[in-house]
Amino acid sequence: NSLVALSLSSKILSSFGARPDLGFLMSDDCTVSALVKQLTEQADRASGDAPSSIVRLSREDKRGIYLLIVGAAGTSAMTYQPIVEHFDTMQVYAVELPGRGQRVDEALESNFEVLRSDLQHDVERWAA
Repeated sequence: NSLVALSLSSKILSSFGARPDLGFLMSDDCTVSALVKQLTEQADRASGDAPSSIVRLSREDKRGIYLLIVGAAGTSAMTYQPIVEHFDTMQVYAVELPGRGQRVDEALESNFEVLRSDLQHDVERWAA
């Protein structure tokens, strides 16, 4: 079942540009109707405002598996832009930290737990 789900997931991703949940694909709840509903909800979420900490580095027309880069302290998400061209089969995103890049107007955060908590919400929204 897991190989069938993985194959189906790959075909859906390449055809529709959407990444279905593998756990759902292998569940008894997975029907064509439920899958369409899940993919529609995913597309609706994606068309809304993107999380402020997550920056897309790949071109909008790029399809493939998702890669989220959490860069080194002190770097901007754009630091990784030059390597994106080498990932033909990936949609590359990066975490933008407060005080860096597109978030330069925000105060730097030196407390790791506060930073983790702040980023967790955006990363979970991005991954949904």
